[in-house]
Amino acid sequence: MSVLVESLRRYWVPDIANTEADLTLTLSDWIKSGGFYVKELLSPIVFTLQLSSVTDVANLFAATANRTMSSCFESIASISEVQKVPRSVAWLVVKLYYAAFFGAHGHMRTCGVSCANLDAIDAVRIFELAKLQGVGDAVGKINAGQYLIRFDETTLTLSFVAVQGIGSHEALWSTYRSFLDGIIETAPTLIPIQQQRELVVEKLEAEKFLLSLKGSNGGNWLSKMRNLVQYRHSYGVWYPYSLEKSVPTKLLSKALTTFRADPDTFGLAAKVGKSADEIETFYEGALFISSLARRTVLDMAARSAVKSSAAKRGAVTFLKLCEMD
Repeated sequence: MSVLVESLRRYWVPDIANTEADLTLTLSDWIKSGGFYVKELLSPIVFTLQLSSVTDVANLFAATANRTMSSCFESIASISEVQKVPRSVAWLVVKLYYAAFFGAHGHMRTCGVSCANLDAIDAVRIFELAKLQGVGDAVGKINAGQYLIRFDETTLTLSFVAVQGIGSHEALWSTYRSFLDGIIETAPTLIPIQQQRELVVEKLEAEKFLLSLKGSNGGNWLSKMRNLVQYRHSYGVWYPYSLEKSVPTKLLSKALTTFRADPDTFGLAAKVGKSADEIETFYEGALFISSLARRTVLDMAARSAVKSSAAKRGAVTFLKLCEMD
């Protein structure tokens, strides 16, 4: 068992492994169900919902985590070598990026944190409910847009804080970096075994450093790399190729093996400067997130005591279908 996965299990939404959530459940569906009341409406972009039980919110996070984890795994499964142009590695970079992007979403949601879009209809629905409950009089509306959504187990609340001024990818990586910070800060309390705690902190600090390379203070270095490759054709990974011949072959041949590796074993050495070094650093950082997502899904399915749980019907099914379990 991965020490990382075993330790990070402590951060899961309570009973998320056993919930029998509808895997198609969305945030909009959940809001329509109205299993909450509006506790606070501090401004058009900051509000808190009070829940009656963990079950409802566990269903939401189980469903949304499973869908994004599945997208992570499908991105990995689609990686292939182009036989006639073995140096072609551009789409490897793009697919690895999206695998990490979806994997980060999925891991956070497993732990009750989400970066998600609140559409205009749902914003109006929550605001109208707030007015009926007498907490919306001082605020004229709730804004639609990207929100950081966080579940608090101790108070049974779901807080919404708008993420403004940046795009959805920047918002995700900023939120994910903060999520890693939160785990690192609470590790002394939640991970009592010193050896396990030290490994978790070491790996997450290394990944956080990698995500912040080259002035990426929002933790979005992987996104910057993908943009440079996809839109500016940087790093010599498109034809006519200039990246060292040995790099594409090495990365393509071991991508699936690395994805299936224990995330505890990742070195996460951050090397910059040469194109080959930066591509390999990107590869390691993206696959670490994807590998952690895979092990989390398998662990959740193994620990579920409910035959029809979302954990046993969701992303783990895709892993088995593609023989990636």
